Amino acid sequence: MFPMGTKGFSSFAYFGGFFLFPLLMEQVYGYSVSQVGLISVARPLVFAVSAPIAGYMTVRTGERNATLFGSGSLLLSMVLFATLAGDSGLAVIVVALALSGLGMGVLMPATSSTMANELAESEYGVMSSAQLLAAQVGEVAGIQAVLTIQESIARRSGLANVHHSTALLHSFSVAFWVGAVVAALAVACGFFVRPLARTQSTRAEGQLVAEAVTP
Repeated sequence: MFPMGTKGFSSFAYFGGFFLFPLLMEQVYGYSVSQVGLISVARPLVFAVSAPIAGYMTVRTGERNATLFGSGSLLLSMVLFATLAGDSGLAVIVVALALSGLGMGVLMPATSSTMANELAESEYGVMSSAQLLAAQVGEVAGIQAVLTIQESIARRSGLANVHHSTALLHSFSVAFWVGAVVAALAVACGFFVRPLARTQSTRAEGQLVAEAVTP
């Protein structure tokens, strides 16, 4: 249950931030759609690179440590977004994006393997459906919640039709803080994830694999 909770809460924060980020860049910082699309590549790129490496590293460090590292990276990403100022540089934003992608890339292999090893092979289909459901519920809830919060604050402040203005930054900051709180719940669940028991030969195989993929 705790790996599933981590996956659901992290999906809330990740996809909430995923939809907030383009609006933040366009409405507050005045970036064009093409510029936002180019900058956004940092998140899926880091996700794609880190996920397969994280699968090997999890064997060496354990599922709990990998889950805590991944959810912690996602939490730090949300905090960076929530504390952005009107004069924040692009480098800080790219780092926040990269941390978000790194977090999901690291925690997903760990949580999936932990859930799979708790069940018999005949139950893999049910397990896969359950974790997919948890992730999708988190995604939908995260997207809807943070966008509603941001839009509500903007309308209440009389800024619903304002664009390219740092006056909107507060509404985005509150929404990202909500994502950070939920990401913190993912970290809390990570503390209760049990690392899988491994034999000495399994650890040795993991060491050899890790050495083989290290440049």
